[in-house]
Amino acid sequence: MPRTTTSSGFNPTDIENGAFQVDGGLIAHNGSPLCVAVHIECVKETKQCQMVEVHLMRIKPFPEIGPIFINNPMQITAWSKNGLTATGHLGPFISAKTIS
Repeated sequence: MPRTTTSSGFNPTDIENGAFQVDGGLIAHNGSPLCVAVHIECVKETKQCQMVEVHLMRIKPFPEIGPIFINNPMQITAWSKNGLTATGHLGPFISAKTIS
């Protein structure tokens, strides 16, 4: 199931220079948060994106950091000044993911 990341900002200058980095959180197709923080780095020259997921859990009165996953690199399939698209297999829980 593809999931989308959301972020507080997008800097088009970075993507024009051949690199892209974003910190944000995963959201479901219906817009609800999934309690997963993400850090994504993409490099146009290598045509790959690397993503780290940090699962946040609320076991006690305060949130706690749960499992941290470094996902397999994703192949960039499209790169423009407005954004990029990357897909790939990310382990046992997610079959494919698209960043756009």
